[in-house]
Amino acid sequence: MFKLLQYPLLLILITGFLFIFVDRILLPKFTVLFQSMNLKPNIFSKVITAFSTGFPTFLGIFFAFLIAAALYYRYVFRKIPILQQKTRLVKIPVLGHALKLLYTHYFSTQLSFLLSGGISFSEALILFERNVRQPFYSQLAKAIKMRLVTGEKLESIFNSFSFFEKEFPMIVKHGQENGKLEQELFMYSQHCLAVLEELVEKNLRMLQPVLYVSIGFLIVSMYLAILLPMFHLMDSI
Repeated sequence: MFKLLQYPLLLILITGFLFIFVDRILLPKFTVLFQSMNLKPNIFSKVITAFSTGFPTFLGIFFAFLIAAALYYRYVFRKIPILQQKTRLVKIPVLGHALKLLYTHYFSTQLSFLLSGGISFSEALILFERNVRQPFYSQLAKAIKMRLVTGEKLESIFNSFSFFEKEFPMIVKHGQENGKLEQELFMYSQHCLAVLEELVEKNLRMLQPVLYVSIGFLIVSMYLAILLPMFHLMDSI
């Protein structure tokens, strides 16, 4: 995911520095020169001006949203039981699906390793429960143990958790029936990881053309905002 994001982020950073240089240093000098010669601003200089005016407003709204989200997380969201937190998070469009895949992948992988080491399912749940560094999986193991005591089937327990992929309970059931639960879990965890990578790549492929076209238009506007009036001056000489 980080490798896929490196190039777009680098491109945005370079374009940002270029825009600041043109908008704050180069363009004002040429604007004064063109105004002294009674040349009206062209459409591209208007685009740069509009972007320069609107972008700080956009950043202000964005940071205000981040601050509001941070306050909500600190004073409201953190007080919700952690299993309910995950249930809410997976309802977020696009991000929710990625989180489902991530939770399912991690739980399947760790449980598969424990079972492969000769540990029983009950003992694996105890180890998850003792893992205080990851309270989500600790509380999850505790909830699973409590419901197993009541006689509820394992696949129905997993089916009630919306933060797992819908195929996960069927994988668990199939693994229990054929006695190869650890192998089924490991293969499914790899499947979840592959789907997660594909999901990230798919969304980036959708965003990259829009990003590149926007950056390209901004760069062309910066150059033409300066060059077009200069061409006009050269023609009038």
